[in-house]
Amino acid sequence: MAVSASATAWPWPAQLSTAQPGLADLLGAEATTVAPPGLHQLTAQLRDARRAFTASHYDQLARLLTVLIAGAAASRRDRSGTDPQAAAVILAAGYRLASELCVKRNDDALAWALADRALTAARETGRASPVAHAGRSRSRCAVPGTTPTRSPC
Repeated sequence: MAVSASATAWPWPAQLSTAQPGLADLLGAEATTVAPPGLHQLTAQLRDARRAFTASHYDQLARLLTVLIAGAAASRRDRSGTDPQAAAVILAAGYRLASELCVKRNDDALAWALADRALTAARETGRASPVAHAGRSRSRCAVPGTTPTRSPC
């Protein structure tokens, strides 16, 4: 699935079986145009993504994270419904999990970029815990352009 500079409509769970986003598509997920889901739905999507990661279902996880990141970003932008700070916490957690997926797939540069996005989203919350978790994720990744003997990611 190609990502363009303009907003792209991503498939929601009912249509996920036909689409197979790649790791790089996670970078464009936040810019997609979707209806903002409720906080309860975002929480359930994050739980499902964590379960897929724990079970090593990485292809399924890429699809789940694409939907989660798009939905959490839409909810964060939408000031009329879901609490934007709560949506930012879920967005940060989604980006952290996406970074961990990239580590498992040996894409350290993308892992660092996604961990950096997690930290940016976490800082928007003003809460210490999400910032600490996201900071730890980013600090564990190699800086792009460097070649350590053993990547800390």
